[in-house]
Amino acid sequence: MGKLLDILSDVIMEERKPRGYWTPEKIIDVAKQYNTLKDFREKENRAYRAAIELKILTQVTSHMQKNYRANTISYNDAYNKVWSYDMLSTFQRENPGLYKHLLKKGWYDKITKDFPRYSTNIKGGDVKIKKWTKEKLKKESLKYKTLSDFRKYSKNAYAAALKYNLIGTFITHLGDLQDRKPVGYWTYDKVKKVAQKYTNRKDFMDNDSAAAAWAKANGYWDDLTSDWDYLGSLNFRGVYAWEFTDKTVYVGLTDNFERREKEHLSDEGVTVVSKHMKETGLRPTFVKISDYLEVKEAQSLEECTIATYEDNGWISLNRAKAGGLGWCKRYWTLERVKEEAKKYNTKTSFKKGSYSAYNTAVKNGWMDEVTKGYKNLLIRWTPELVWKEVEKYNKLSEFRKHSSKAFHAARRLGIYDEIKNHLKVNKSPYEHSTQEDLINELPNYTSITNLRSQNPSLYNKFRSLGIENQMRDYYGLQTFTKWDDNSLEIEANKYNSRFDFQKGNPYAYQLSRKKGLLDLFFPKL
Repeated sequence: MGKLLDILSDVIMEERKPRGYWTPEKIIDVAKQYNTLKDFREKENRAYRAAIELKILTQVTSHMQKNYRANTISYNDAYNKVWSYDMLSTFQRENPGLYKHLLKKGWYDKITKDFPRYSTNIKGGDVKIKKWTKEKLKKESLKYKTLSDFRKYSKNAYAAALKYNLIGTFITHLGDLQDRKPVGYWTYDKVKKVAQKYTNRKDFMDNDSAAAAWAKANGYWDDLTSDWDYLGSLNFRGVYAWEFTDKTVYVGLTDNFERREKEHLSDEGVTVVSKHMKETGLRPTFVKISDYLEVKEAQSLEECTIATYEDNGWISLNRAKAGGLGWCKRYWTLERVKEEAKKYNTKTSFKKGSYSAYNTAVKNGWMDEVTKGYKNLLIRWTPELVWKEVEKYNKLSEFRKHSSKAFHAARRLGIYDEIKNHLKVNKSPYEHSTQEDLINELPNYTSITNLRSQNPSLYNKFRSLGIENQMRDYYGLQTFTKWDDNSLEIEANKYNSRFDFQKGNPYAYQLSRKKGLLDLFFPKL
């Protein structure tokens, strides 16, 4: 075992070159042995990386064959390329660009007409490749609710449906391929226009997920949805009632008042309310009893509400028998309400956290007594108060991040543009500081994270002057690569596809996307 380790160690040391070994001349000599960039990168990776570091990669690879673009290939070349593979599945996997191009051109069926539709399994037997029919594709597609799920979880069926142009024609429940928006389509104005169709976040995300995702990714989510209604969930329910003129009532729980109202008023007659409407011909009145509460509180309030109606002579349509009204009144005594109220420090949190106790306190006139000592956190924002808050910040982004309520109040009061211009004019406290002055400030902070949180103006000044690496050197951190178009191209050449680029270096990928360089690095077919 020891001898084997010694041999391996010797081999590794032989392959490893000393620092400074790779000169431009040696790299050029090695690169001349290869005809493609891929072979050079895979078989002489150290020389390849040295070429990147010395910024001579383009020069040493100028003699190599460039990757052909699928949309320029002739029919005969495409035919020979396809028939160079043993299996069509291998061709599709290793050459997806050409495969899609042949489908688009209509050449694929013609080229592969006589191609053997069999593959060899591990044991040596022949296995017939699955043949998709229109009916099988339709059945497979019905397992999914969105086109993206169909494409993700049933790739072969999706490819077949794409090949025979069935999506949007024969397979219609997933929408049309043309519904997909191109990269860069969404802007703030377009997303805002789409968002105006909705009143809650859930409907927006369910029905226009692309626009919603863009709003979240670009920081406009709260701005576009701040005035919308909030919905409940499995853990938070609202209480409502339907009152009929014949003195009958139904009390229920829901996580979405609007949706539940539509379900009850449906002509299908599947709910207790809709069935009673059919039987009597009466149309009920909707009454919202509470906002969204924790499930236990909502259930307690539901029972008390039913009991209240019954105590006042109403006939309940609820199938389940509710607790008596006497129980509701007996449980929340003044002492118990006081004990419950001590868990909270504001009336709002008291109402949300224990609605039934809060409601009992209101009805019995105990609020002032049980909420004595509560903080009054409700601020009525006036232009004067907003401006006073603005003076605490030097940048609009800081104002928005640290005082969001004042920020939204500024929009509502119509003074946002004035504040925006005011914060743009404000000078940084380091406006006239020299580079040496800035570096002398660094000992006051323990780390870059501490500096960025405690003094964002100083941190941003380092970045705006392009001396961030000096700051990182001071704290013993690795310096950043300064990404320009050339360095981005060199980085992109390390990868075979956009997906690999995004996975291997997400920062360089995003920067390339913002600069519009991805189509240049990875041409679309």
